[in-house]
Amino acid sequence: MAGTATPLLAVVFVAGGALTWAAGVLLSRAADALDVRFGLGEALGGLILLAVAGSLPEIGRAHV
Repeated sequence: MAGTATPLLAVVFVAGGALTWAAGVLLSRAADALDVRFGLGEALGGLILLAVAGSLPEIGRAHV
């Protein structure tokens, strides 16, 4: 079992990295769409959306 642990961990790590990358792309597209919809500047829209996204773990933990 110890021999298969390292390759399995590598696969999980690569999959997690790919999912994080995909989520980042979607978050960037959502920020761009909200910037256009609400007439915010790119910097302000990104700041607001990324602040909310960064606070989600604390928000979710507060309701548990």
